[in-house]
Amino acid sequence: MKVIYLSVILVMLEACTSKKSDVPSFDLAAYQLELESWHQKRVEELKGPTGYLNLAGLFWLKDGINTFGSGQKNDIIFPEGKIAERAGFLLLKNNIVTIEAAPAVAIKTNGQPIKALVAYHPDSVKTPEMEYESLQWFIIRRDDKFGVRLRDFKTPELENFRGIERYPVDAAWRLEAKFEHSDSTKRIDITNVLGQTTSQPSLGTLILQFARKNIIWMHLMRRVTITLRCLGMLPMRKKPMGLVDIYM
Repeated sequence: MKVIYLSVILVMLEACTSKKSDVPSFDLAAYQLELESWHQKRVEELKGPTGYLNLAGLFWLKDGINTFGSGQKNDIIFPEGKIAERAGFLLLKNNIVTIEAAPAVAIKTNGQPIKALVAYHPDSVKTPEMEYESLQWFIIRRDDKFGVRLRDFKTPELENFRGIERYPVDAAWRLEAKFEHSDSTKRIDITNVLGQTTSQPSLGTLILQFARKNIIWMHLMRRVTITLRCLGMLPMRKKPMGLVDIYM
């Protein structure tokens, strides 16, 4: 049975409060430094080009023509003042998405202007990213649904971001857990925000105890990072020898 160390920052009920004697001795300064380092990396990722702060929209496509631009009469409405009122259209047909730019709208991909482009093809290794000034968008697929993921690198949320409010580090929440393997047939149904449910293989279960009486457990799938995020946790960092730090 392997051991996985969890670093957890949570707010719990008063009944779950631990005593100082329950906290194992370890290098508290190193532990706090590790958490501070993780927090700083999290902030940098949020502010980065693939972070959540610059997300400006997610628009699901219908079969056929989907017009886009800043005008209110479009099927897909981009932020006002960021692009032409009628910037072009996206065509979804037979699981392939093509884009056609309106005349005089300088949409680019890889820095090169385009007039028409295959924006998504099921056989393509990489989906192209379309750009117009501060906007960037690309096609995503979720089972049988196709959508436009839009980023704005000059969104107010990004420019006004001042950090993340959080609780002080509490060593009482550095918990040691036991990992129990599942048999190879065990699976977990995971439902995403769209209501789509898929069955995923289970790697096993984490079992941990707090204040000697409260058992907390969670199932792990084989794709551990994705599973933990689906369970509502924040990013984690893998370590050698099967050790994993999870920050909640």
